[in-house]
Amino acid sequence: MKLIGITGGIGTGKSTVAEMLRTRGWTVFASDETAREIMDSRPEVQQEIAKAVGEDVLTPQGLDRKKIAELVFGESPLHKQRREAIEKIIHPLVIEEHWERIQEHLEEGTALLAIDSALLYEIGLEDGFDWVIVVDAPDEVRIKRV
Repeated sequence: MKLIGITGGIGTGKSTVAEMLRTRGWTVFASDETAREIMDSRPEVQQEIAKAVGEDVLTPQGLDRKKIAELVFGESPLHKQRREAIEKIIHPLVIEEHWERIQEHLEEGTALLAIDSALLYEIGLEDGFDWVIVVDAPDEVRIKRV
């Protein structure tokens, strides 16, 4: 099996590239979707996140994504600290989940598999791929898309 990484910043078009590959029959895992699934389905992860960034992000229905976004997306040192705390919880779980899925596809004989991950280089996973596709776009286009 050939394992391809798809990476790039917000608004560059990673999801578009991933969808193009899907329409051509490729299996593509999106790290953001996997993270969302983990956060939505595992109460113990929700509790860990609440401990890390504040109990008010936890509601009876699960995590309040809007509140989390307010706490982690910003330029202040506190925003960065909270974002890194969540990443330390989620990233290992996403990697573990993807590894399990890759093993299943390897056993099934899947020829090509791609993983869409914005932070592929930042978390040091680039060497685990046969190829990495870096998707980029001009800042004005990215801002417009976001």
